[in-house]
Amino acid sequence: PGERFEASVHGPGTRELIHVMEGSLALEVDGQSSVIAAGSTAIALTDRAHAYRNPGSAPVRFTMVVHEPPACI
Repeated sequence: PGERFEASVHGPGTRELIHVMEGSLALEVDGQSSVIAAGSTAIALTDRAHAYRNPGSAPVRFTMVVHEPPACI
């Protein structure tokens, strides 16, 4: 509860699929914050500044899949 994690900016076109199983997760991308509730899923463009925060008083559990497209030649 209350923890915040600043993530590194990923390569161009990177997306993350985030599913919250318990609690709630505040996802901050480019200074905009959205809260993802338990049972909900979000997709975020993470080739820009982003962070994760637990805005609640209970622990949050979530899974994340990161898709980094191959570099174009």
